[in-house]
Amino acid sequence: MKGVKSIREAQFLLKKQGYNISVVDGICGQNTKEELEKFQRSEGLEPNGLLTIGTLNALKSFIEPANGKDSRALEMNAPR
Repeated sequence: MKGVKSIREAQFLLKKQGYNISVVDGICGQNTKEELEKFQRSEGLEPNGLLTIGTLNALKSFIEPANGKDSRALEMNAPR
């Protein structure tokens, strides 16, 4: 699974869970791959450092709905 938006979302979700993502930039560099691998290993997924649909869905499952809203409504383009 590729695409700046998907990678940015994964970075945001990893960072929110305490993984070492210093910059949410949509670039799947070495640090992002390493942190994806750590997450995948912790969730029993294949630890390959690739952003797959399964990995992204697992990341999304950790987000709790805010104020009863669907977690899929998470705004990724919020002002920085």
